[in-house]
This record gives sequence, structure tokens and C-alpha cells, in this order.
Amino acid sequence: MALAIVFSRVSYRLLALALLLITLPMYLMILPSSFTGGAIGWVALPFLTLRLVLFAAAMSILLALIVPTAIYAIRHGGRIRASSATGGVLMAVLTPLLCCSPTIPIAISAIAAVIPAAGHFGLPLQAFIATHESLLYSVSIGLLVLGLYGNARRVLICRASIDTK
Repeated sequence: MALAIVFSRVSYRLLALALLLITLPMYLMILPSSFTGGAIGWVALPFLTLRLVLFAAAMSILLALIVPTAIYAIRHGGRIRASSATGGVLMAVLTPLLCCSPTIPIAISAIAAVIPAAGHFGLPLQAFIATHESLLYSVSIGLLVLGLYGNARRVLICRASIDTK
């Protein structure tokens, strides 16, 4: 119901389409970066699998739905909390980057310079991310769904308050 309300206007449909056209290629280049040593871009496309394409499509579609519903709710007096949607986007982008890029070793090295015992956590953390990548993507999708649900509730609340005025 909330999506029907939001997307009854052409401007919100165009915004969602534009976001989908931007975020889908972005996710298609980011998600396989764990296979390219953290490199993002055209170089990652040959490493796409059906699983990664499905994750990229799900995340892109959800993000393309979240932003217009949030804008609609804000324009109609709703209060938006971006925590779950933001968490989903951050996890979806950071998971492949942290897996096989030098980000974690550099961060752990910097921390280990101050606290030497912290140096033991770098490789196990990267191994955990690489081993549980699908789970982390699934959690990202769950957070995005939660963010969409929250925005949809706010749209319905805004609609109800408009109808009672």
C-alpha cells in the first residue's frame, strides 16, 4: 500500500529508476572485489557469479525503493531514521572491500602500533569476512528490508495524518 502511494507520482518512479540504474552497476562492480584483491571497476565484472548478481540486484532494488519512500515521508512531515537502511548499504559495500583488500591489515597495523596484542586479529577477521560473505550480504539485505519497512510505515502514518486533516 505504501509503495503504491509513493509510486503513484511519476517523479518518484523516475527517481527509483535512476537509483536502480546507478546502484546496480555499482554493486556489480563492488561485490566481486573480494576476488580481485579489492579492485573495484570493470576488472571485477568477469568474476561475477549468479549469486553475486542476485545479491547486487536485491540490494539495488531495495535501495531504489528506500530512497523515494524516505523522501516522500520527509516531504509529508514524517520523521526518518536511517539507521537500518544505512547499515545495510554500508555492510553491502564494506564486506567485499574488507575481505581481501589491505584495509584491515593497515587498520590492524595502526592499532597494533599502539596496542601490540591487536595485531593478532587482522587475518582471522579477514578470514571470517571471506568465509561468511554470503551471510553478511544476507544481513545487509535484511537491514535494507527493515529500512524499507520503516519508511513504508512512516509513509502510511503521514498519509493517515493527511487524510484526517
